[in-house]
Amino acid sequence: MKHQNQKRFVPVFAMAIALVIMAGCSDAEDLVQPGPNAEAEVTMGAKAGTLAGPSGDTAGDMIAGMMDLIQPAPLRMTAGEVSAVLLDPTCPETFELPSGISGTCSMNEAGVMTWLFGGAILVDGDSVEVDGTMTATPSAEQPEIGASYDIDYNASALGTRGSATWVATGTVLLDDAGEVIDYDLDMTHTITPAGGETAVVRIVVDPTTMDLSLTGPLGGVLGLELNRETMSGSLTLNGIQVATISIEGGCANIVSSVPAIPDQTICSSAV
Repeated sequence: MKHQNQKRFVPVFAMAIALVIMAGCSDAEDLVQPGPNAEAEVTMGAKAGTLAGPSGDTAGDMIAGMMDLIQPAPLRMTAGEVSAVLLDPTCPETFELPSGISGTCSMNEAGVMTWLFGGAILVDGDSVEVDGTMTATPSAEQPEIGASYDIDYNASALGTRGSATWVATGTVLLDDAGEVIDYDLDMTHTITPAGGETAVVRIVVDPTTMDLSLTGPLGGVLGLELNRETMSGSLTLNGIQVATISIEGGCANIVSSVPAIPDQTICSSAV
């Protein structure tokens, strides 16, 4: 099973950061007055958002794609016994993903795999140069069928829209055929839009959901939870749900839960 989610989060995140920036007060009703510097801060936040959403999706797909290349451990029958003995799994010495990422993989005696990778890929239509490393260590607790690996992933990315570093840890679960069936990744993305200020976004990704959190310049904390299949979910501001979201055709339809935030549709062309 290959996880190649093609959804993009630019319109949602640009809107989301704008909400965060207006969150200087604890009461959602106070969002009516965002302050005199709101426009400049929204511009800065929108530039960061054009990288944050797509980069989280890309990094998740890249990790799953490399782990999908692990060859399953073959069975070796023990002479005179019914039981079978598992041999060590292997990773390809060289590889190339459909996205354009290529590299090498090696494995030590303890079964730890080290991936070196790089290449030019498209991230929401922007050509981005990526270079990084990933280690996959057999987890201390293994499933009865398949295999579990602890992931440590580090990469840098540079495109016309800006630069970013991607750091992720988590666990990837493979079935007995060597295919990724589940993963849980905790990512920290440090993003510097071209001509903008650096922002740090935390993104938690699994095969079905994507949770993003960001602290704005005025201290407000926004959470965005999306179902990756339906591309719908909710926005919370300082722990309070303020809107629901559905995404289709590159646009985000916002249905507000509070008077201070209007219902609206925001498309990527408006960023």
